[in-house]
Amino acid sequence: MSGSASRSEGVVRTLDGDFAPAGSAHVSDVVIAWNHVRDVPEDLSFFAGEAGLAPLARVRVTQSLFEPISASRFPADTGRILQLLDGPAGRVRDLVIDHVTAPGALENGLLAESPATAGELEVRDSILSLGQFGFFGGSAEGIAGLAGLHHLALVGRRAAASYGATSTVVPTLDDVGFVRTDGTDWALSATSPFLTTSSTGGAVGCNVAMLRTVLAGVAP
Repeated sequence: MSGSASRSEGVVRTLDGDFAPAGSAHVSDVVIAWNHVRDVPEDLSFFAGEAGLAPLARVRVTQSLFEPISASRFPADTGRILQLLDGPAGRVRDLVIDHVTAPGALENGLLAESPATAGELEVRDSILSLGQFGFFGGSAEGIAGLAGLHHLALVGRRAAASYGATSTVVPTLDDVGFVRTDGTDWALSATSPFLTTSSTGGAVGCNVAMLRTVLAGVAP
């Protein structure tokens, strides 16, 4: 599942009766890759709380670019990169977010309704904005509430210790080392400190050059 989208509700919502009119679909055993998304109030919202449905299971979001959320276009109570409304325990299994560049959250970079335990959520090798309030699972910030955060470049003024020894928190987008931060080129520059900090020793974030190629119709 890949493509370019704008002025929408984001990439995917899992099926939930309350949200079906927004274009929802049950999602499991799927890879969502090579997406360029802009002008949305929320980047990714997963609703997995319906007791009558199968759990959200084995979903990977990778190699995707979510441009900054516009404060002038959307109210302050939106602006989350990832929102996970998981309901009862066990409703989410093996949700992986990796090699994603999403530099512009407003409120929360990641908000999970319940604490995410091992085996539920892994977020790695990505460049993400912490937003005003950071990443929360339940009522705990960072790795205290969200197991599986590692090898991240995080933008915001939050306590670095909350996000683990393998992730780095920098105060501004300029500190990430993008080619440009005006929306024209979110690739990492040759002088970025994050070219070799992923879990495999390569660059974190989306491969923006390859993304452009894929969206032009060339297979990766």
